[in-house]
Amino acid sequence: MATISKVWTSEATIYQTDAFQGSNSDVGSTEIFSSTIDLETNGYEGVQITIKVDFPDNPTDDLEVYFYASLDGTNWDNTAFYSITITNDTDPHQRSFIIKDFAYLRVGLKASGTTDTIDVQVKYKAWRWQSA
Repeated sequence: MATISKVWTSEATIYQTDAFQGSNSDVGSTEIFSSTIDLETNGYEGVQITIKVDFPDNPTDDLEVYFYASLDGTNWDNTAFYSITITNDTDPHQRSFIIKDFAYLRVGLKASGTTDTIDVQVKYKAWRWQSA
């Protein structure tokens, strides 16, 4: 009898500001986007996305997070299929999400106001099912 198991990719970073030893810009009042997560090419079903947030001292703004899908990794939906606000009441803050059944994904990041710039790191691991 075959055994079905979940096989995970290695962890990958799709957005990272300097506070996390990255080179992307801090998140401000203009929405910025992560790199693309490609689930289609190797037949992955879904991802666990983890977002780490480091707010400035005495923050005013929260972090708005948007999740967008695409059929081809180029033409992105105009409206996010899911969004959440990570509040500044816990600093630093980490939040994880499971998203599945899309071909391509990306994350939009934006401060809720115009006062703060926020340091953010976005990582993911994708999975698919395998029969052994």
